[in-house]
Amino acid sequence: MEDIASQKTELIMALFISACIALVLAFIFLYPVVRSVNSTKDQVLNLFCTIDNSAIRIFVLKCERFIQSMSAEDGNEDIESNEDIDGNLILEDEDYALLSREGRQQK
Repeated sequence: MEDIASQKTELIMALFISACIALVLAFIFLYPVVRSVNSTKDQVLNLFCTIDNSAIRIFVLKCERFIQSMSAEDGNEDIESNEDIDGNLILEDEDYALLSREGRQQK
């Protein structure tokens, strides 16, 4: 009876030790991967933070124009050219420049 109990105990200890070793190996292999993913995530977020506001406004206008052209009822409306969008952006940039100058003067 003691022989069977000792065999079961040895089997459980062997499984426990092998599980611990597997856990340590998994941690050793996964830690660099998780660290790399976090580093890449930080780099991507930094890239998004460095996008200029004017570029964001250009993308917003282009998206709005695209959505408006897609949601047109008859579907035959001409999509405005990039020159029209650029012309509108120049006017908006001038307005934005005026606003930013006024904001700086108030500070």
